[in-house]
Amino acid sequence: MKKETPARNINVAFLLLVLLAMVMPALLTSYFGLSANTVVSGSMRPDIEPGDVIIAKQKVSADVRLGDVVIFLDRKTWEVQAHRVISKKLDKGIFTFTTQGDANSEPDSPFEIGSSAPLRTSSVVIPNIGYTLSAMQRSDVRIFIGFALLGIMVFLIFGLQGRRKEREPKIEDSSHILSTELDERYITIKPTLQGEDNAESATSKN
Repeated sequence: MKKETPARNINVAFLLLVLLAMVMPALLTSYFGLSANTVVSGSMRPDIEPGDVIIAKQKVSADVRLGDVVIFLDRKTWEVQAHRVISKKLDKGIFTFTTQGDANSEPDSPFEIGSSAPLRTSSVVIPNIGYTLSAMQRSDVRIFIGFALLGIMVFLIFGLQGRRKEREPKIEDSSHILSTELDERYITIKPTLQGEDNAESATSKN
């Protein structure tokens, strides 16, 4: 039974984690209808810290409740915000939402949205991986990671080949051993045959 070395396990785990981190945003969006959003400010402290990732899912605005954390575009600053809903009003099929950051002293400007329009709400908060995911979306970082992964794969392949060669039993040349055994048998048999020939000749003379 082959034993897995710690170094190999660490390399494989690192490879899988990097690949997962690179494809996770695309998988979340394409197959599950979710989005990963990196928090860059402390307006939602202490529940959500800078560097955390908010996994958001879409809801119809009519299903959004007070206390939900919604992700929206602030039309004044043109920045994406993730703040808590503190007010929700319906007027002629249009909802007016008012939000506020948990750490902010004042609410945000209200925004309007249709009753059947989608609105992203926080589903899960993953701490401390936001900056890593954001960095992995950059083209230069992806190129660097690609070369690093290639180097790790080459290291694993050549490392495994080297270990297999060390484990293979060495096959010695047994031809000289066989030749020696045959010579010994010949030496042992030949005097016996000569002795039998002498005995027969002595009998014939008599």
